[in-house]
Amino acid sequence: MCVGDDPMGIMEKYDMYLTTDTHIKYYFRDSGKYRESAILATEKILENKDKFKDAPGDYIGIMTARLDRLKNMSDLDYYLELTYGMDYDKDYNAITDENDEGMWETIRKLNDGDTSFYPLKLKDGKETFSAVNKDIDWKATNMPEDKVELYNLTWDIIVEGKKPTNEREEELLKAMSGKTGYLIRLQTKDRFVKYSTSYSCIAFVDENGWHDSGTDFAGDHTEWTINFYDRFIKNLPPDAKITIFECTI
Repeated sequence: MCVGDDPMGIMEKYDMYLTTDTHIKYYFRDSGKYRESAILATEKILENKDKFKDAPGDYIGIMTARLDRLKNMSDLDYYLELTYGMDYDKDYNAITDENDEGMWETIRKLNDGDTSFYPLKLKDGKETFSAVNKDIDWKATNMPEDKVELYNLTWDIIVEGKKPTNEREEELLKAMSGKTGYLIRLQTKDRFVKYSTSYSCIAFVDENGWHDSGTDFAGDHTEWTINFYDRFIKNLPPDAKITIFECTI
């Protein structure tokens, strides 16, 4: 989600292929600090491993092995691994002309009718991926009543054991059978409903900078999603232009 009158102009600065003046990216003198930061980041992931149960492959096993390797390698070895393929200056600092703010390799503005993404719903009933804030029906876009009702019902049946009383509830029970752990992982009914019905994008960008679900809230996608509307949308001015892009990396 990009907010601004010139969305493509805002997004251009995050082009990974944008070249800059040659500059130092990693300082040789800080080799130890880089390794220590990597250790702390990996330890943080393992401390919160329950949040990564749905990660593909043996993610936690890989992170455990990575932590062991980080702790047993020298600062120099880590620095050489971190800067592999880069050039060095006379002081062995790693230099580059790559865009340090680069976040995407390809970008496209979504077309109305694209069913692969969640659109913004307008007050006139139409759906789009670019609109002025005052024209967006946020009650229909973010936590719409029908979806809130559905996910409240899902929690009641799967977690609280409510017995189905009609065909719709029987279908819910069948569809969510065996997924009790997933629901409980979200801790409360309110969090489950909010996570399941809130409108969010992987990143939010405006003239003040770039925020994304991979770094904010320590990479906790649940917290990112639950807080997205209140943090980024709730206080936008009525005339703010909102544009949704698809970016790849």
